[in-house]
Amino acid sequence: MAQTVTDLITQAYYDSGVVARQFQEIQGYQLADGLRWLNEILGDNSVDTGDIPYITQQYPFDGVVGQEKYFIPGLLSIDALVFYIPSGTGPNSATSLRYQMQYMDRIKYFGQPRANNINALPVSYTYERTFGGSNIWVYFPPQQNYRFNITGNFFMQSVTLNQDLTTVKTVANLGVPSISGTVTNLGVASIVGAGILAAGELVVNNVDLAGTYATVNDLINYINTGVVDGVSAQLSGANFTLIGSVPSISIETLGTVTVNGVTFGNFNTTAGPLTEQYLQPGALEIGELVINDVDLTGAYATAQDLVDYINTGIIDFVTASILDFEFILTSNEGVTISVKTLGSQPISSNITFKKFSTINGPFSQVFYGFALDQFYIDYLEYRLAARICQKLNFAVPDGVREQLTTYQRQIKKLSEPLDLSMQKISCLSQARGLNYAMANLGKGYTTGGF
Repeated sequence: MAQTVTDLITQAYYDSGVVARQFQEIQGYQLADGLRWLNEILGDNSVDTGDIPYITQQYPFDGVVGQEKYFIPGLLSIDALVFYIPSGTGPNSATSLRYQMQYMDRIKYFGQPRANNINALPVSYTYERTFGGSNIWVYFPPQQNYRFNITGNFFMQSVTLNQDLTTVKTVANLGVPSISGTVTNLGVASIVGAGILAAGELVVNNVDLAGTYATVNDLINYINTGVVDGVSAQLSGANFTLIGSVPSISIETLGTVTVNGVTFGNFNTTAGPLTEQYLQPGALEIGELVINDVDLTGAYATAQDLVDYINTGIIDFVTASILDFEFILTSNEGVTISVKTLGSQPISSNITFKKFSTINGPFSQVFYGFALDQFYIDYLEYRLAARICQKLNFAVPDGVREQLTTYQRQIKKLSEPLDLSMQKISCLSQARGLNYAMANLGKGYTTGGF
């Protein structure tokens, strides 16, 4: 049976006693508070990984030639790190050889003497926790763009209201989107003489608009036939404006016509040569935002434009939405969502996100399908009930406290495997030489003699 986040929050309020079952209803602000506190609890597990029920995940990422340091979002700890050498062509060849890398602690990795500025096979690594995940250093820096794969422990993902916790679903919350860019405003258009544009007098994105235009609308209508790919024209008040679904619009003129032609208040086609470049609002160049290997190159005046484009089905099994001002990608089929960026787009024109920067890169992040077993949903219910009491200065009911302690003890035993690398030191050990047992219990005698 489906169990949503809303159901969990509602039950937690009832368990806490803050809301009376059958006599009161959960209010909207209480659901919002409960969701925020529930996501805080999931985030708290990054401190104590014993409360994470599923200990490991697989996380692939691509190395960069000569790059030693990599940021892995959400990474808590590493159990194994490997890289692949393709035996065919390309880093994603169907056949490859897998090599294990050796972990080194920070003192050995950063303190031992070594040769720098040499690219070779990455044979060792270390990692350190940082804000939002972990940094990994590899040595040697790779000599090719090898594919790496981490087996490790990651943050638990945040959840949303009405999300079904019993069905595998992938949610990628990129955070609040930010749009920047300029508008292609050429100013007031003026017809000079017969409105003749000679060759080279007005070139938009390498398309020469040579011809005769008796009125400004004639030029607008011609552009709107689609002669300039991804660019349309309109009058915004008295201003002649070009609108593009492409990242940038280039305007060029030879500027040699003085009697007949079309000119603009902000771009003079009668005095040149002149070239201007307009970066479109929300411009994404090639590689600036790639989701599941689908490049979303284009210009998006608003975040909703990007949402609408994704929802045309351009990315298989992935939809987009804006919830509480945040940009969210969702796969109801539980498909892994990979988000990549080159991160080289100029800040003056871009669409970026609070939790995923398309400006500072290269960068990639992988989001996995998320579902929970019933025992862990029950545990979160009691833990949220205790958090609600703490936030509202209520005493935690004894039944909630007792049940929560039971679940925590069981989950810690289930989630973390027994550490077999530890060795106990005993005074009765068989260490070489004279020990406590031989001197005080055996009086100097052993089974093999003195």
